[in-house]
This record gives sequence, structure tokens and C-alpha cells, in this order.
Amino acid sequence: MKDYNDILNNIDQLDLRKYPYDKLKELLRELDKFGVLLTTLHKGKKIIRGRLNNGNEVFDNTSKLSFKPEEFNTTYQRASTPNKSMFYGAIVPEGIGVDERIIERITVFGELAHSDTFLSDNSSVGEKKITFSRWDVLDDINLVSIIHHKKFERTPKLITELQEKYKDILSNDELKSRSLAISEFIGDIFAKETIKDDFDYMVSAVFSELACEKYDGVMYPSVRLAGEGMNVAIKPEALPKIKFVGSSECTIYKNEMEMIIGTDTRSVLGEDNNLTYYLDQNVSPDFMRKRVGLI
Repeated sequence: MKDYNDILNNIDQLDLRKYPYDKLKELLRELDKFGVLLTTLHKGKKIIRGRLNNGNEVFDNTSKLSFKPEEFNTTYQRASTPNKSMFYGAIVPEGIGVDERIIERITVFGELAHSDTFLSDNSSVGEKKITFSRWDVLDDINLVSIIHHKKFERTPKLITELQEKYKDILSNDELKSRSLAISEFIGDIFAKETIKDDFDYMVSAVFSELACEKYDGVMYPSVRLAGEGMNVAIKPEALPKIKFVGSSECTIYKNEMEMIIGTDTRSVLGEDNNLTYYLDQNVSPDFMRKRVGLI
């Protein structure tokens, strides 16, 4: 096997602005043998997706809430390469002891904020529509777990468990040293928060593409939630293992650092996977606006 330190250094020195896809893929393949930890999503596991609405746009079919059609997927994303879409979503580890819906939605926001200035800008003020959808696992989905090795102020139980399980599966010292170094490198890449252009996603995206040759996708922690929420990226070929459950249109009310989400409608699934939305507001929009000081 080639020296993994040399390979990692070569990857680090690539000028990603030139989009060196072939060279990057070649180097990642040269890493060859190293240990990975699989996480299996079993039947009944809930996956939450979020998609921002453009103005009064309505997502009236489940296909509009699923993964982006490959012909429209023209850029690198955290776990997908151009023309190879992935089904992104958020899951919540069992037993975290907090409101799951809050964690799910903030995890979704954490990913959307990388491409939406309204969510990421602490000085932004206003309202924006978002549609959340729930999908349930029908059959086992096997994901490569991206192990986060950084120390959080309050490291979540799942992160600690993944770290310990990963160390336990490594059978000998040589493989252990190699695998830990590669795992830490990949973990840091997935944890990258400062994204200036899509090429900043190249390493994690191409790694995910290679992982999908054998498995259903990848799972990685939400950095914005200090690992309490987990993101998943699942390849389209595994979508028969998932079913649509429902969706809701919501409004994000934002006044700089203050933000609250109100549910507006809920969907009913009809023929040909068409969706009809019905009003479902527990509180008035003006009440929500007052909560964050918009009125």
C-alpha cells in the first residue's frame, strides 16, 4: 500500500479551483484499504428533508420534494458531484432527550444556510417559505459513517459511540494508524463550514461518490448542532427503500438573530403522487411576527 500520509498531503495540495476531478478521484482510490464504520437505518427510521420555496411556489408532487433531477444538479455539494444527485435529509439519534422536531429542522437549516444568505446572514430580516417533508425507511439502508474526531464542548452520545466503535473494529496497529488518520482527514473535510464556492465541496463529494459504489450513501454530523443532528445523503438507487409520509409548508420569521418557524399547511397525498395542501395554523402569522419583533 502507498504511504497514506503522502496521499493525504497530495490531496491537500490540489488546486480545487481547477476542478481536478480525475486526479482527486485517483488519489482517493489510492488510499486503498482502511477501516470504515457502517450505520444502518432500519425500517421505520424517520428522515426529514427541507426545501426553500421561491416566493409563492408550491411543491405539489412528491417528486418536487425528492432529490434534485440529475440534469439540474450542476454543482458540487457536500456529498454529491455534478450530474449525480443524492437524497439529502436529517435524522435524529435516539435518546437525545430534546424535542426531535427542533433538532431535525435546525439540522436541515444548517445545510440550507450554506447556499441561502437569508438563513446564514445574522443581520437579515423578513420572512421566507420552506417546505418540510417526512420520509420513512422501508428496508435497511447502509451508510458509511463519517466519524467526527473534533472535540465538542458537549460531545453528543452518538458521536462518542461512533468514535469508540470505530476504534474497536480496527484489528491491528498498522491498519489502526492508517484508518484513524484517513478518517480524521475525511471527517475534517465534511466538517468544513467556510464554503466560498462549490469546489470547496469537491473532496467530500468525490469521497461520497466512491462510497456509493458499495454502499447506499453517507452519514455525517451537523457541525452547527455540535453533532446532535445527523445528515444523510442517499443515492437514488436506494430510494425504493424509502417512502413519502407527508409534508408541511412553513414560514420562517427572522429578525436578525431571532428566528421562529410557524406551520401554515399540511399536505394530503392524492393520485399520481400529487399533493394538496390544507390550512393548518395553530397560531396567527401576526402572533409569530410579534414573537421576533417584526411588528
